[in-house]
Amino acid sequence: MKRRLLGMILTAVMLSAAVSPALAAGEETFAFQADSGKTATFLMQTVTRPYPGTVGGEWTMIGLARGTTRMPDSYIETYLEQMAQLLAETRGDLTRNKYSEYSRLILALTALGEDPRDVWGYDLTAKLADLDMVERQGINGPAYALIALNSGEYEIPKAPQGKVQTTRAGLVEAILSSE
Repeated sequence: MKRRLLGMILTAVMLSAAVSPALAAGEETFAFQADSGKTATFLMQTVTRPYPGTVGGEWTMIGLARGTTRMPDSYIETYLEQMAQLLAETRGDLTRNKYSEYSRLILALTALGEDPRDVWGYDLTAKLADLDMVERQGINGPAYALIALNSGEYEIPKAPQGKVQTTRAGLVEAILSSE
């Protein structure tokens, strides 16, 4: 009788030990989702008019797109309209030195479900085809180019004649040789 009682107690302890972490994990997931929602709300209230750029643009859009809170369509449209305006003003040439600018846009567009190979007639991935230009910025150029190109498994367009063709292996080599 004592053995049976002891066996039942041990079984109950083992079951409660197995169930408690699962319940705790559920509570943590719920708490994370609640905090994620608060963060998303804060971001949308703080960045009321998202635009291409680091903090008020791509990183905000990527974070919101990957989060659990749905962005209003008008919020996404505002960002895309701002991007269209920037591309029109610059004729698709955003920078001469910091090619991570193109990579950030590719990451944001991919996160939003848009195709960076056809953004109002501009192929943003084409800017990453010239390895020398990508490397000009230092390690950030190749690192972000590799992340951006892999984010949508995009093929690297052909580099303009006389330029060094970017390859994934070339980007990895550039990153490793920067150490």
